[in-house]
Amino acid sequence: MQLHDETRSDKPPKLRKRRRTKIELPTVATLDMRTRAGRLYRDTREAIISDLGGRDQLSRAELELVERVAGLSTRLNAADAELLSGETQSLAPGEYATLANSLGRILTILGLQRRQRDVTPTLRAYIDAKSHQGARAA
Repeated sequence: MQLHDETRSDKPPKLRKRRRTKIELPTVATLDMRTRAGRLYRDTREAIISDLGGRDQLSRAELELVERVAGLSTRLNAADAELLSGETQSLAPGEYATLANSLGRILTILGLQRRQRDVTPTLRAYIDAKSHQGARAA
């Protein structure tokens, strides 16, 4: 004895179109850096990049570490300002210590000494500069 399922169809089921949702992660690059915190973050990041010899001397991994340093430094700076102004602390002492230790470890990885930027001109730049000086003297 064979049972028939009256609701069953020989047609394949219709596939529903999936809605593609684009997940947009917020990034520092998308933020308005005109706030005090934004300016402090940016200035810290640029100062560290300069101390490390310039953006062209850093690997992508080092740049990522610089971003973390700037973020941690900005957050710790805000916590210090809260403490010194007598405001309620947004970080517990243990959280503050954890962030400060993380900052120290990342800075140790990057190196705590300034790196000299290579300012030696290329041969082409040297020749161009000399020819430009000769043309002005004439």
